Amino acid sequence: KQLASILSNDFGLEKPMTMRRLKSLEKRARDFQFNEVKKMESAQQEYDSALIQYEKDMEKYAGKLERYNASNEPKKQAPEKPVKPDFPIITDLPELIDRPKNGNVEIRFEHRMGLADVAKQKQKKVHFITSGQIGADGWDSFWSSIKKYAAHRHGAIWVGASTYGRLQITEEGIIESSMDEMFNGHIVLDTNVMLNENFIMNTMRLRPTLRNPLSGLSSTEGNATEVYFHPKNDLQYIAQTSDNLPRAKLASASCTIPDYSRNKLGQQDKTGELAQREHVYGGWVVEIEDDKTFHMRPIVADDKGCFYDVFYTKRGKLICKKFTPNGVEDASDKVAAIVTGDSHFAVKPKVPVPWKMGTCPKVWEATYGKKGLINELNIPNVFMHDTFDGHSISHHNEKDSILLEQMFDAGMLCLRSELDNYHSSYRAVLNSTKAYYYDVASNHPEHLRRWLTEERFNGGKGYNIVNKRIGMQLWLDAANDPFCNPLEKYTRDHLNENENARLRFLKRDEDFYCEGVKMDMHGDLGANGSRGSDKQLHNLGIKCIVGHRHTPGINGLVWTVGTSTYLKVQYTRGLSSWVNTHCLVFEGGQRMLINIVNGRFA
Repeated sequence: KQLASILSNDFGLEKPMTMRRLKSLEKRARDFQFNEVKKMESAQQEYDSALIQYEKDMEKYAGKLERYNASNEPKKQAPEKPVKPDFPIITDLPELIDRPKNGNVEIRFEHRMGLADVAKQKQKKVHFITSGQIGADGWDSFWSSIKKYAAHRHGAIWVGASTYGRLQITEEGIIESSMDEMFNGHIVLDTNVMLNENFIMNTMRLRPTLRNPLSGLSSTEGNATEVYFHPKNDLQYIAQTSDNLPRAKLASASCTIPDYSRNKLGQQDKTGELAQREHVYGGWVVEIEDDKTFHMRPIVADDKGCFYDVFYTKRGKLICKKFTPNGVEDASDKVAAIVTGDSHFAVKPKVPVPWKMGTCPKVWEATYGKKGLINELNIPNVFMHDTFDGHSISHHNEKDSILLEQMFDAGMLCLRSELDNYHSSYRAVLNSTKAYYYDVASNHPEHLRRWLTEERFNGGKGYNIVNKRIGMQLWLDAANDPFCNPLEKYTRDHLNENENARLRFLKRDEDFYCEGVKMDMHGDLGANGSRGSDKQLHNLGIKCIVGHRHTPGINGLVWTVGTSTYLKVQYTRGLSSWVNTHCLVFEGGQRMLINIVNGRFA
């Protein structure tokens, strides 16, 4: 304690002065003393040798001088007298303590890891970011696929270091623990890397056994998206002001085989066992467009180390490729399904209004258009959430008389118009693509049944009178047939046979799967009548894709899509974390969240 006090107060070392730091300083001091003594001994030996040589030279000089003085011949140049040597100058010793500019003290150790050439790799536009555990073996199959990807796309590979337990440090102060040699030249160890103004690789140490690695990181300063090196691939968006896209926090996934401590029976503790089960082989692809704009996509490998990616060619064509340890394969027919962000088909206002509603036209074109994602990749199955908005009869607007008046003037309170727009929207997507469509049971379409159940078409606000006839018609349909879905019936009555054959309305709790991924949950309902949450859904222990929140995310097995609407609509206020995001499902059950920015997939 006394030594710590002296070092902290007299030398201004960083507090707290822990035992680890004291031991490290003690070792540095011993090394310093050893080097000092060694150099002094070497200098003394050099000086002693020089003195012996000087004495020999003086004896020779005395003989030459005596012969010179006794000679009667013409005098030549007198012999030169030897110069007595001085004690040699000792070269400067390394400083005992490293003192950075901020005045704090860093105790740094040498290591044998081959770090990435940051300046060189940052010049590339495509980056594959993953992590590796120090002391663990790399998965050679997955690593070969990553290298094939980097070669194909002329990209950079970054492998961030994560640590489990204490690092092994030799007596010479060298970190003995190291990463697999296959990662040399790609390792990010202890210095943050900024790919552009809005994307940072953060080297903050996160234990690989953390179940919620992004917890507590949302309040960090700055507006940049940050990826942290951790063997999960979680994603969390942070709400921003209305003028900016939300920033995100990412966990990088991993390319090393998990290696957690076991007892003599080969058993792991709870944290190690759970960490191994939730370990994700994968990474993130980040494409840098300019100093501020970037695009990112999560990558998940299969059990053979292969993975898919979707990207634009130099000619602007959207393609899908499969990257394997043996090479690159065309995968245009390997996308099994897409889950689109919540749709919210809405009637276009007849007069100008100060707010927007419904599906964003740019998102619509990028998804269902001739050169949209579904047609370009020949996606056979499309799952859609919150297709019916229900703005004409929504209970959320019942007490806002001013808004209701504005919506009435704009022709947005007519239920029949909204229903006609609904089946027209479905007809448009069915005729623009060859895919099969699945309407996932969601809370907004259920607004209609609630409106019918409460018989609001018979009373309440005066605006309901315009919907009385259609309301009575739908009420009778539902009352006469307990299996009738009024929205589905009205829609099917207005579609032809071929269109109806490619449209299916999923029911609540239908338990529908595609490539091993549960697709029938909207995400609004939780256990025992509670509201839905990622934690409850994660407890299912199965892969699933949900919507509802309009904010994309990854929480273990639960992946959430964003929205297909405008990012600012009538009922949004203040900060927002909404993003236009879909989710692709590949053959084998691998998933990929894919954003739409300015009408282009990212």
